[in-house]
Amino acid sequence: MRMPPSLLERRREPRCPLHVIIHLVGREEDATVARDINTGGMRIECTGQLPPAGQTCQVRFRLHPGSFLAAKARILWAKRIRPGWTQAGLGFIDLPDAAQAAISRFVRAAAPEAI
Repeated sequence: MRMPPSLLERRREPRCPLHVIIHLVGREEDATVARDINTGGMRIECTGQLPPAGQTCQVRFRLHPGSFLAAKARILWAKRIRPGWTQAGLGFIDLPDAAQAAISRFVRAAAPEAI
């Protein structure tokens, strides 16, 4: 029986560790932190409950001081990690070229630490 490909085998590029506050548009009251990123999406941790997997959201974040990025994303998965906190995977949808280039540069610059 053939086993499904692992998440790492399906990922097109490495993830880069990240620890920045992000803003989920419409959920500004929740504390949300990005944990890693690549041009395909990001893993986040937030307080409160997220919409179910499959729903879309708008995110805004900074990779560097002065570089504010905005993107539309789909919630791919979410799980409770401790009381009051949820971890989720977001997949970017139609990421603008400038944002994709900025994220790609960020990941390449951190390549020795990329996972």
